[in-house]
This record gives sequence, structure tokens and C-alpha cells, in this order.
Amino acid sequence: MNAQEQKAFFAALLDGDRPVPAGLTHPHGGKPAERMAIYRNNVAFSLMTALGDAFPLLANLLGRDAFLRVSRAYMLAHPPGDPCMFHYGAALPEFLAADEGVAHVPYIVDVARLERALNEVAHAADDEGLPPAALATGNIEDETLSFISAMHLLVSDWPLHDLYLFASGDAPPPMDMGAPQSVLVYRDADYQSHIAKLPIGGDALLRAMLDGVPLAAAAEAAPGLQEAGMVEVFSLLVQNGLITARQAHNAKDAK
Repeated sequence: MNAQEQKAFFAALLDGDRPVPAGLTHPHGGKPAERMAIYRNNVAFSLMTALGDAFPLLANLLGRDAFLRVSRAYMLAHPPGDPCMFHYGAALPEFLAADEGVAHVPYIVDVARLERALNEVAHAADDEGLPPAALATGNIEDETLSFISAMHLLVSDWPLHDLYLFASGDAPPPMDMGAPQSVLVYRDADYQSHIAKLPIGGDALLRAMLDGVPLAAAAEAAPGLQEAGMVEVFSLLVQNGLITARQAHNAKDAK
């Protein structure tokens, strides 16, 4: 089978509306179309199951029929390109943002981003965080900090943390859909993934720190952040071992 034939076979495998590629034969003399139909169903079921396993909250919020429609459309638009199936679905948030069929659920994109972040931190590289004692001395507020790979900041215009609890079946629907909530998704030393709701301004603080801005300067530039919020975010980082290194800040290099 040459490259052109392989391309035609792969396209027909994912799309049942395409004809069976020419040249296919049944090993036992049966009809190639029947054999192809079985193979198509197995592949489609496997991919849609993988997507459902990776985005269970999305499936809960959309409902079975809507999620199956999305899964099929995504499968056709984004066939897997990596043998590691935990990568499958990486483009789903962007795909949903352009899907008019879910436009009536505008927060669904951020829920998909959250589930993708959970997948990413679960499979991220291992890093050893500094113990609290190693962060308790010196002028750490004026230093540049480095963080573990298994950590992902999500900034949202929706009550993302409350939506997560609702979709998980652990809470009623959010009371105020106009109250934005940003979250930090991270994996702890016991390989457990967590979602922490950030205080107002906490997302701006963390974004600046991830960009190499020292804690004190990042706090001053974070709109709406109170001192208690800064303490909350820094405690979250320290107590969960999310900081891997500290170094003197070089203002010249930061420009």
C-alpha cells in the first residue's frame, strides 16, 4: 500500500460516508465493505471512549447525545497524531470554541480547558519541590522562583471552580455565573491532582511569578489582590511543594 492508498484508507476509516477504498479484499472471501464497517466501528468507539475518559465533566454538562456529536465531529477534524492516547483531545477546547452547536453553553470551553489541564499535570515530568524550611529564610519576596512542571494556571471569566464541583456532582449549580474564578491545577508529591480556587488578583500574581517577576513586585502589579490573598497563594505554593528553586532577581536581565 503506497502513501496515497494509505491516506485514502485512513480517511475512509474515520468517515463512514466515504466509500471503501479500491483494492481492499476480505481474507475469507466476504465483502470488504462489511469488514471495513466493523473496523470503522471499533476505531470510532475507541476514540470516542478515549475522549469521554479524558473529558468526563464535559460529557456530564453536555449530555450523552451532544457529547457523542462533538466526539464524532472532533474525531473527523482531529484524528490522533500520537500513539500516546493521553495526548488525544489536546485541541478540543479550541474546537469547541468554534462549534456553533455548543454556543448556548459558553462556559463549556473553559471546562474543557480545565479537564485538559488535569490531564497534562497528571502526565507531566516529575520535579522535586523545595521543603517549606528551604523557603523560610532570606528575602524570598525579592527573588525569582521556579515551579514544578505539573502545575497549570487557568484564568477564566466564569465561576470555573464552582462549575467543576457542579459537573462532578459535588455541589449545586453556581449561584452567580457572572463571578469569575481562576484556578491553579497541580499534582502533589503523592501523584494526586488538585484544583485550587484562587483569590481575586491571585491569577495575575501567579502569572507574573511564572514570568519571572519576584513575589513583592508581582503582588504590587496584581489588580484587586489583598494581602490576605497574597498570603493564600504563597502558602498554596509552599505547602504543596510547587516551588523548585529560588534565585536572586536580576532586574537588568528581566527587561
